[in-house]
Amino acid sequence: MGGTKLLTMTSREKIEKIREVIKEYELDKPGRQRGKVYMRFYLFNLLKREQFNRVETGQEFNMAHCTVVHGLTQHDNLKKDKLYIRYTQHLRDIFEGVDEEEISLNKAQDLKADVLKCENFWQMVKIQNDIKDGLYGDVTI
Repeated sequence: MGGTKLLTMTSREKIEKIREVIKEYELDKPGRQRGKVYMRFYLFNLLKREQFNRVETGQEFNMAHCTVVHGLTQHDNLKKDKLYIRYTQHLRDIFEGVDEEEISLNKAQDLKADVLKCENFWQMVKIQNDIKDGLYGDVTI
């Protein structure tokens, strides 16, 4: 998959590469596995940047336009989320190259700082899930 980065591709090449990824990972087939869902969200956003409307994007994935609208909203909500970044990193490498400052995914996550930044119950639940997913390394309690 690797090689040419999105920034050096023509619009047609970008769209073809996105279609290859959709087929390779079977993102046009039903499935709710987190990794595939996050990959779809990321690719929805790439197609949006290529001036695809919601209906056209949905057709690429065999999905309704309302699913694309939801996915774009989720992409905006999750784009700084550690788990979302982890699941979409290989797509970022393919399409954008690695931008460490933008991604800011530090392997040695500071659990204490994240807990102290929590403003509500759901943020704390999110941290619990991130711990279970191994985003903070080996945490002993």
